[in-house]
Amino acid sequence: MFRISIGEYLAEVYNKTQGAYRGIFAFDQPYLVVKDPAVIKAILVKDFNYFHDRAIASNEKDDPIGTHNLFVIKNPEWKAMRVKLTPVFSSGKVKMLFNLMNDVGKELSKYVDNVIVNQRSSEAKEICLKYTTDVITSCALGIQSNCLSDKNARFRQVAKKLLTFTYSRAIQMSSYFFAPGLVKTFGFKLFEPECANFLKTVFNESLKHREQTKIKRNDLIDALVDLKKSDTTMKDDKLVAQS
Repeated sequence: MFRISIGEYLAEVYNKTQGAYRGIFAFDQPYLVVKDPAVIKAILVKDFNYFHDRAIASNEKDDPIGTHNLFVIKNPEWKAMRVKLTPVFSSGKVKMLFNLMNDVGKELSKYVDNVIVNQRSSEAKEICLKYTTDVITSCALGIQSNCLSDKNARFRQVAKKLLTFTYSRAIQMSSYFFAPGLVKTFGFKLFEPECANFLKTVFNESLKHREQTKIKRNDLIDALVDLKKSDTTMKDDKLVAQS
């Protein structure tokens, strides 16, 4: 049980599919696994109005942050949210994040040089996780998490906890995809509660600071500040869920 992740299991099913698509069951729920590019295009473009909702549970009462995330939210709220967020992730704005990512890349180069100079071993996975965390916090939250320079960085601890396997989290995540009825019954949450509360606090503080100082970094916080000004319904957990 839980010997492989949901993604690895679906990859196995996908690779074993001989035709354009195949059906599978997860408990009592039927699912369609599509492999043919033409069929995939039809689902995502031509016939998208029939396939707009993702097969993942939502639980607004117990998990407002997870529920309002664009990958989870259901129609018609999904369509309205997508219209609001599309300008935020335009190609031009994404390109402006390159300088922020490049700055973290320079820190990564220093980190790797230091590993080589001191002739000590370091796991490639750990290096990549530190780099990824620094990039995400810089681009999405507008702050420096310093995971590459500080082995005890708070963000690294939170990220590690989010990725640490436990049977409790495995059951909750599996339920979101394959047993949605359990999510509301037991009040499961998409993100680990302690980590979600920490990120929510950091996001709100960063948003408030940006609004007060008027500093521009061309990052996600800037885009969400502008969105908040233009749309009064975008506040609190709805904003946090998009970060």
